[in-house]
This record gives sequence, structure tokens and C-alpha cells, in this order.
Amino acid sequence: MLRGWHAWRCASLGLLLALLSCGGEREGGTFHDTGSEIVGDPGAVVAVVEGEEILLAELDLVSRYWVQSGAAKGEVAATTKELQLKALDQIIDQHLLSREARRRGITVPDSVSDAIIAAWESNFAGREDREAKLAAGHLTPERVQGSLLMDELVQRFVTAEIRDTITVSDEQIGAYYAAHPESFDTTRVRASHILVATSRSALPESLAAARQRAEAWLSRARAGEDFAELAREVSDCRTASAGGDLGAARRGFWVKPLSDVAFALEVGEIREVFQTQYGFHIVTVTERHGGEVYELDARAREWVRGMVVRERVQAAVDALAGELRMRAQIELRVGEGT
Repeated sequence: MLRGWHAWRCASLGLLLALLSCGGEREGGTFHDTGSEIVGDPGAVVAVVEGEEILLAELDLVSRYWVQSGAAKGEVAATTKELQLKALDQIIDQHLLSREARRRGITVPDSVSDAIIAAWESNFAGREDREAKLAAGHLTPERVQGSLLMDELVQRFVTAEIRDTITVSDEQIGAYYAAHPESFDTTRVRASHILVATSRSALPESLAAARQRAEAWLSRARAGEDFAELAREVSDCRTASAGGDLGAARRGFWVKPLSDVAFALEVGEIREVFQTQYGFHIVTVTERHGGEVYELDARAREWVRGMVVRERVQAAVDALAGELRMRAQIELRVGEGT
């Protein structure tokens, strides 16, 4: 499914700007799976959707953008491969939604297309700079421009066919407010963690060994070792280089078990090892701020209305993408068994 269409909207625009810092080719004639990352030729085809190819370079650009911008909403991805496969899912759905948009007669006016392309081209010093950076990522101007216009087409389609058909009643606003108290609590905590990563298919004995390692790291942290230095040494998460720092967030921003534990901690406290879908975690809180709870005034009502619309749009997009996948010709060349 197209998990997080709104996050994808940001990523699809941002990834094209990421070409400004795109690296060169990586080793490998095609691609292969290291277990934690899919690596190889950026021009390698990783999927074909109704005859349209998706390249490894595109997966890397989206996943890199998520890491750099924090667009993954605080989810702790244990491996680069997990982000790459999530990116692939969303790129596939973007292709399918654009095809459905064209089938329903949605178009992008030429004047808008020209403005989008001109805005993108303005990010480069000139034609030679643009072509050099595109070549480094095994992409062409035509491919990137097609991606930009696809994004605009899907945006117009979702707005016209889904968003503009949604209405939200006062009763629905009140129900959302009552069901999401964490959204109106201004408390923010800054947390750091150490992760012992596990796979979803791990055997019991492997999980037991992973928990044992986590318990050992917990003992070292509680014995007074610097948490950040310990995270840099042993954590399997991409946050290890930052000393395990997850940044500051409100309740519910991180995956639920992590958020629940972090918000139950006092500053400097370290609780027992706990498990999420990513593995076993040790968490400490370094800062805590706020504590005011917003009332459901006029401003909050408008914010809630927007959130309800957003959730309903997301659900509708997910449902439509699922239907389109069932009817589409999709060839996947990467996955769990790559």
C-alpha cells in the first residue's frame, strides 16, 4: 500500500532536489541484497509496473530523502533495505495512481507543466551541471521531469476525486478530539536509544540471543557508561552515529511501544529492555518540555478538521491503490528473497 501518501508527496518533490548531492555509481553490475541493503548499479531495474521501469536509483533517492528530512515520522528503520522496500511500494502506487488519473481524464495544463520543469531546472547552475548530476545517478532529464509531472498529476487526481468530496461534521471533530488526547498535549521529550535489530522471521533462539545482547548493553548503561558513546559502539540503528539521538517529539510520534516507554521516563532514567517490530530497545530521555493541553477552540477545530480529512484521504488512497494493484501487471525484482 501507499503508506503515508502525504509523506510521499513531500518525498517525491524532495527527492528530486536531492539530486543536487547525488553520489556516483556504486559497485556491482546489476544489484544484490546484502541482507541490510540493496546495492549495485543505480540504473538497475528493480520493478516494472505496466511496462514502466523503476530504478534502484529512485529507491535510493526516496530513502535518502526520508533519512535526511525525518519524513519517516520517527519510525526506527533497522536497515536501509526496509526503507528501500517501503520506497518501492510507494513508487509503484504512484505509477498506478497516475495511470488511473489519466484514465479518468485528469490532466496537467501545459502552463503548469512548463512552470514545474522551469522551477526544477533553476536548482542547477546550468545545463552541464544538471546533466552531470543526473548522469551520476543514472537518471535522465526526461525521467526526472516525468516523475515531477507524475507527482503533479496524482496530486490533482487525489484532490479532485477524493479530497474535494470529503465533508467533516462537528460530531466527527469532537469524536476525533476525544480519541486522540496525545495530539493536544504539548509535552515533548527528547530521547535516545540503542537497538539490537531482529528480522521479522527470526527464530526464537535468535530472538533470545538478541535480547541477551540488549540486556548486556542495558547493564553497561546503568553502570554509568556514557549512553551516547555506547550507542555509537553497539546500536544497530542508523541513529548510532548521532549517539542514538531520536530528536524531540510529542507522544505518538514514534512507534507506539517506543513512544509509550519514552513518555513514561523521567530525564536520565533508563527502563528495562523492550521489543518492537524492529528489535530490542534501550531508551533514555534527555529532555522534557511543555505539558499544556489544548482546548477544542475554533483554531483547534480547524486543525482537527484537517486531520480527519487527511486520514480519510489516506484511507481512500490506500484502498484505491490496493484495487489497482490487483488488476495491474507488476514485476518485482527485489523483495524478501532478493
